[in-house]
Amino acid sequence: MCNPRITIFSAPVPFAGSVGTKQSLAIRSWLALSPQITVLLFTQDPSAVSIASTFGSRVFVDSSIDFTFLGTPFFHSMMERSKDLITDISVFVNPETVLMPDFVSTLNYAYKLDHDWLLVASLHNLSYLPFHLDDSGRHWLREDGSLMRPREEMLGQNWLWNHCDDRMLMAWNSKNIALHKGVLPPFLYGKGTHNYWVINEAVLSEFRFVFDASWTISSFYLDDDVNWLNHSVKGSDFVDTSTRSWEKVGNSHLGATYGSLFFHEINYSSLVKLVKCDGQYLFADITEDIAYPLMVQRSSLWNRRVLHSRTKTKTMACVHNVKTRERNLNCSLQHQLKYLAPLDFPFSLETLLSVTVDANKTVVLAVAGYSYKDMLMSWVCRLRRLQVTNFLICALDQETYQFAVLQGLPVFQDPSAPRNISFDDCHFGTDCFQRVTKVKSRIVLKILKLGYNVLLSDVDVYWFANPLPILSSFGPAVLLAQSDEYNKTGFTLSIQHK
Repeated sequence: MCNPRITIFSAPVPFAGSVGTKQSLAIRSWLALSPQITVLLFTQDPSAVSIASTFGSRVFVDSSIDFTFLGTPFFHSMMERSKDLITDISVFVNPETVLMPDFVSTLNYAYKLDHDWLLVASLHNLSYLPFHLDDSGRHWLREDGSLMRPREEMLGQNWLWNHCDDRMLMAWNSKNIALHKGVLPPFLYGKGTHNYWVINEAVLSEFRFVFDASWTISSFYLDDDVNWLNHSVKGSDFVDTSTRSWEKVGNSHLGATYGSLFFHEINYSSLVKLVKCDGQYLFADITEDIAYPLMVQRSSLWNRRVLHSRTKTKTMACVHNVKTRERNLNCSLQHQLKYLAPLDFPFSLETLLSVTVDANKTVVLAVAGYSYKDMLMSWVCRLRRLQVTNFLICALDQETYQFAVLQGLPVFQDPSAPRNISFDDCHFGTDCFQRVTKVKSRIVLKILKLGYNVLLSDVDVYWFANPLPILSSFGPAVLLAQSDEYNKTGFTLSIQHK
């Protein structure tokens, strides 16, 4: 069997400072492992293409997935995009993760399994890196320049991984079998919960054999929690820790709402472990002190119950060592999901305007209630298709506000908006309709007084093209209106600030 084609997917932050150095080291370590490895980076960083070219022809940049208005990529969009590439094995990994040669050896072994599988591996957390990759990208050297064998020396340091850290590695054979049942929620990448959610759903769905390869894959990252959790493509105060915690809170809300994680959380430490004893790969069940050699079988379902029905080969010393070191490494998200923090943006209207307006200080404004949330998302997707990113949403109620926050949209809530707005009671000409219209007028006037141009659009208006270039050509102090009375579906209004 030929060595498999491996595609590594990741989402780096801008390659600047110490973070850029660590990301560059990680990518170099990936490429050094095998010529069969290709790297795809999801980022909106304008300099990413030129930086990727320095790594050679096997590194590509993709900015076509969905990002929040702050530049954080959506995990579900990354996963969906990964399905479009032709590869044998797909790998998702943190952009600062350094991989050692046993990573490829483990994937080559897993690729021989005659069943669909999902491999997970926790990372070593290092505060200091006592070795470096040489200029050729082929050898790891000690500080004195001497050649080293990193896996052996890492194991000699007794470095343990943290299963509770969401910066884990996931890999799977790329066939037409889904990882799990149901829909993947709009998690923000790198903001917690999403990896455990996928693992939990994959185990319960039983589409694939899920196993833990932390013992056979040497991987690590240098500890820098602030940069990992809070860095963004956007500049300014948005990278502050105090203003980015809502992203992790949002992922927790999604994890508690979707799937089975809240009601049926698996015991992570009970996953079958892939270990290597005396040079031989074995699957170890530490709950029963049993190890299994490579098994190839054709079956519609290969899970731990099938493994239990096979001949059991005991390698007690090896399994006992794994069990001893794994004893206190289980992780649970139950407390985090049960006691959810409030979901709230820390951004004022003024702050949101400063980061969303275009070069002409123009913002596209939409006002919507929860009964129009589907139209709102259709409107947002259409604007993104037209590459119109300078939009802002005024939520008429708390439900719309939280919905927009979870979708990564720039949203604020107007405290003067009427309460109890419903689809049935807010038709054209009703008192409810008039109150909402007054809200729109007040918000437009407020934004104008802040010194910005405004294009007000209903969310049920379909944009065939971007009107902003034409509207800006009229100059200052102009009010333009367009009515679609014939179709009776809505209107747009553009007001240019003097």
